Amino acid sequence: MRQVIIYGVLLALALGGAWARWTMEPEGEGGDKVVLLAGEVEQIDSIEWKGEDGQALLTRKTDDHGAYLWVQTVKVEERKSPPTPPGEEPPLEPLAELTEKVEKKDVFKAGEKGDELLASFSPLLAIRRLDAVDPAKLAEIGLDAPKESLVVTRKGQAVTLVIGGEAYGTKDRYVRNEATGEIFLLDDQLLKSLEFAKTRLPDRDLWSLERPALASATLSDGSKSVEAVQKNPDDEAKVTWARAGSEAPDEQLATWMDKALKLKGTSYVDPEATDGPKDLQLRFRLTLTPTGKGKPETLEVLQDGAEGDYYGRSEHTRGLIKLLRAPTRDLVEDLPALVQ
Repeated sequence: MRQVIIYGVLLALALGGAWARWTMEPEGEGGDKVVLLAGEVEQIDSIEWKGEDGQALLTRKTDDHGAYLWVQTVKVEERKSPPTPPGEEPPLEPLAELTEKVEKKDVFKAGEKGDELLASFSPLLAIRRLDAVDPAKLAEIGLDAPKESLVVTRKGQAVTLVIGGEAYGTKDRYVRNEATGEIFLLDDQLLKSLEFAKTRLPDRDLWSLERPALASATLSDGSKSVEAVQKNPDDEAKVTWARAGSEAPDEQLATWMDKALKLKGTSYVDPEATDGPKDLQLRFRLTLTPTGKGKPETLEVLQDGAEGDYYGRSEHTRGLIKLLRAPTRDLVEDLPALVQ
């Protein structure tokens, strides 16, 4: 009996060690990790994630202002079906039980988190590569009938990774390269960034220029304008703004500029959406000119009608983005005193 117990303990330890070896993550960033997909950031065309309830498409683009990452997400949601129109026969099922799936689309420019995500795909490192896997093991790790996929396109060449289940004891995911059949264990945070791209990746900044790099600014309401010069930009305690041609600080102008440079966006407007703003009217235009050889950036602030929401667009945003209402309204209301 004692011998049986000893053999049983040894067997349990062996199985536990094998499972730990199968699922454990490496201690560091180097050594044990393997290259799943090689390539440089500049070679990436797009990254597309698809799941049961949504998808995300990240497209790397370039314009006169530089490279940027444009994102389109789709979220599938369930909602109650609308009531039966008059004159039509109601369905046999109770209305309360009827639901329909609808797709909610969002578009936006990605910020620093998007750049970090692209860097993590260049190259894409896996925690480990799995050796030969039989059909029974494929079912166990969720790769017999995967419901998610990841397509990485570099220089026009697409590689598809199908995504399986989670590793035991971690949230890391098993993936299979469709072209080679190789199976890897991948850090789940890469996939989470794609699954929750709408909340994790948007860039809500209106400028790419940092305040210390600004030399001057031109503010216009469409008919009148004022030029301002930044003084002491490298000294937070003394930094201020003055009207062009004057050395005296203008406190009113400095306060307005400080508020304007802190202005943020909330959500981007899909140019293909039917429920976007219909009557955009210019409220002011602010052009920032950097020191040195940097390019100026111009923000246009618009309002949807006389009482509607505020929106902005600039070289940095590349698209129309909704602005925080209260601080934008304050800037618009304080504008006449500055440009008189």
